[in-house]
Amino acid sequence: MPCSPNGGVFIGAVGKVQRPLEGISAEVSGMVPGNKIALSFYQANAGMEGGITGTPLGSTARWEVSLGAGKLLSEEMPYLGEGNQTWSLQTLIFTADAASMPLTFMVDETEMMGTLYPNNYYVMALDGVSIDCAWDVAPNIHPDPFPPAPPAPPPPPPAPDPPPMPPPVPPTPPAPPTP
Repeated sequence: MPCSPNGGVFIGAVGKVQRPLEGISAEVSGMVPGNKIALSFYQANAGMEGGITGTPLGSTARWEVSLGAGKLLSEEMPYLGEGNQTWSLQTLIFTADAASMPLTFMVDETEMMGTLYPNNYYVMALDGVSIDCAWDVAPNIHPDPFPPAPPAPPPPPPAPDPPPMPPPVPPTPPAPPTP
């Protein structure tokens, strides 16, 4: 599985058709009830290779994310095969309902493939979870994890022409010879 843009170690969880088997959770504190919270993270459909229970190519999954009483779904991601997985930055907006709240990620299989492959496993990967105030973040925006570089600054204006040179001073004539 390729490294996430956040780098380092990531975590994953497994689910089956309409039945999450594993979840990831933590208690988040320091919230102000009523404030908007921006929860950002990288996700990838890691899938699981092999056998009759492997993840079907092209099947999609996502995270069901709960923070306090709020519950949102991340963007669906297809399984592209071993070594071909891609990462996507997600931002979900919640409203704090308490100063301390449980944060939970559960795998949500989204394809009708489940009716064809009811015994298959779906694996989602997670990395770089961050929580911030949502003052300047639009809800459910999925920005590009590799935005283009900003345009180069304009070149500096040309240097002004140097001032004109003063006219040359004529040489002093030699003194006349003394008698």
